[in-house]
Amino acid sequence: MSYREAIDLIDRLRTEMGSHLFASMSGWSFAMDRQSFYGALLLTKVHNALSSKGDAPLRLPWPWDEQETPEAEKVTVEERQQLAAELKQSSAFGQLRT
Repeated sequence: MSYREAIDLIDRLRTEMGSHLFASMSGWSFAMDRQSFYGALLLTKVHNALSSKGDAPLRLPWPWDEQETPEAEKVTVEERQQLAAELKQSSAFGQLRT
């Protein structure tokens, strides 16, 4: 095998989501290919959508560390109006006149 072929092979392993090299470089605890990822995601979404209201949501293990989503900052009505006005003024879409 030539050096060029070896480099191409390593590059392919580095970018292939299901390879252990990709998982290691991404900080994942295990390798997971795209088909498995999409299948697990679909299973989770469908199961949780069809489950009863009191059931705990299905949570499959993912190869990366899941961190809790931080709670959104509370904004008053006045602050929201001020921010919306600032956005409209600086936005290209806010500059359009009809």
